[in-house]
Amino acid sequence: MQMHVQLLLDNGRLRLQQIDPAELSAGEFTHAIRREVRSNKVRVLVIDSLNGYLQAMPDQRFLLAQMHELLTYLGQYGVATFLVMGQAGTIRELKFGPQGIEIGEALRQFQGILSGEPTFTGAAEQLLTEREDLRRQSDELQKQSFELRRLKERAERTARTMEGLARLVEENPDPALRVAPDGRIHYRNPASFQLDRRWNGSDKQKVPPAVQEIVAAAYAQMKVLRGEVTFGERTCSLTVAPAPARAHAVNVFVRDITARQQAEEARRDLNITLEGRVAERTAELRRRTRQLQKLTLEMSEAEDRERERLAHILHDDLQQQLAAAKFHLSIVKSHIKHDASAREITGRVDEMLRDAIAKSRSLSYELSPAVLRGDDFAEIFQWLANEMEAKHGLRVRVQGWAQASSGPVKALLYRTAQAAGSSSSCRTERGR
Repeated sequence: MQMHVQLLLDNGRLRLQQIDPAELSAGEFTHAIRREVRSNKVRVLVIDSLNGYLQAMPDQRFLLAQMHELLTYLGQYGVATFLVMGQAGTIRELKFGPQGIEIGEALRQFQGILSGEPTFTGAAEQLLTEREDLRRQSDELQKQSFELRRLKERAERTARTMEGLARLVEENPDPALRVAPDGRIHYRNPASFQLDRRWNGSDKQKVPPAVQEIVAAAYAQMKVLRGEVTFGERTCSLTVAPAPARAHAVNVFVRDITARQQAEEARRDLNITLEGRVAERTAELRRRTRQLQKLTLEMSEAEDRERERLAHILHDDLQQQLAAAKFHLSIVKSHIKHDASAREITGRVDEMLRDAIAKSRSLSYELSPAVLRGDDFAEIFQWLANEMEAKHGLRVRVQGWAQASSGPVKALLYRTAQAAGSSSSCRTERGR
């Protein structure tokens, strides 16, 4: 049982005590057991050869009652009790193993029992060792039987699979044939009979010459070949694959691709139509774009002309009139030197005239800046950057150089940059 008995004895976890039944009464025997249980906290108790004690103790008639009380006591303490009873006249084989003790059947065929050295003369099958061999053989036979059943089930599944694969060719809606190199048909599935009316051949046992050429080439090269054959208004794709060598033939798989070709032709026609429409729309879009660009330049040019007209009005008319009014006001001021209230009023009017003249000049310059008369874009944009920094505190760095191609383009680019700078300055002011 692979138990280290000596180690258990040394550390006190196992105690062995031999008792002479001739020197103990039944009460002393049970009292000794109770004392050991209480003092050593026994959890497992084994009493060997109890029936020998029954025969040997002087007051063995009281031992049964004492044992009944003892077992009740041990049960209350939670002690597991094992009573080993010797069977007189019975010889059994005991086998100790990792799983415990195995007890064999009663053995009867012995010689020399009275001599003290009995010899078993019975059949070897009655012994546990032989039984173990027989059990191993039986287990091996069971394993072999299970393996045979498993192999049989796998063979049945394989047979069913092969049968299904065989039906696959028969149930295939596309024609499938096995053809010899000379064009003779060895096998054909039911779907292949529809080819007879398409091939229009007198010999129903041979494929048409066009198909036979591909069959012969595939058989000679021993590789899969694909091709297309047209019969009347129908087009079929062929896949020709070599069959196993012993068949001396090839497998021909036929698929009607007429509908697919028609769909491809329709798709190509549709693509051509769509490409034509796209080209027309692209040309129209380009024409509209050019018109829009031309209109934009014309609007910009008209706007610039209007700006110049307003600037001339401000410079030639309004500013001159304001200057004349300021001149006449100065004459009036010279005649009212002694009237303090009149001088105060004329002073405010003079200040208002100066502000009006300054604003009209600034507006006239903004409407038609003199810098636009130049051709250097870097100079124009640098002037604009300086104006933005002076008015809004916005620093702009100008890089590069470009030559203006026309006045409207130059004005349009200038106005665009001016609008971008104004928008940036507004966002900066809101952020502050």
